[in-house]
Amino acid sequence: MNNAHLFSAPAIDAVRESQAEWEEGALAAFLKNRPEEKDVYETESGIPLKRIYTAADVADIPAEELGFPGPIPSPAASTRRCIAAAPGRSVRSPASAIPRRRTSATST
Repeated sequence: MNNAHLFSAPAIDAVRESQAEWEEGALAAFLKNRPEEKDVYETESGIPLKRIYTAADVADIPAEELGFPGPIPSPAASTRRCIAAAPGRSVRSPASAIPRRRTSATST
């Protein structure tokens, strides 16, 4: 995918035009009756969030630069981090944190 673009210019123009119509029409009418609680919404890291994201937001990014999210951490790895992060607790692996049933030396 060498510099392949996922969207055509006319399609992106149509998305941008539709978004502008929506913002000036339906959204403006809604916000007139119920204003937003904040002027700016942002992530915990302080990155400003847009009201809506469309294909136009990624239209200029070459297809080979778009990817998929990384792997989901395993539950065991998450548990180890939680146990290690818990104040006042000893750090134990999840397997050793499970109480084991005692067995007798002679079983029948």
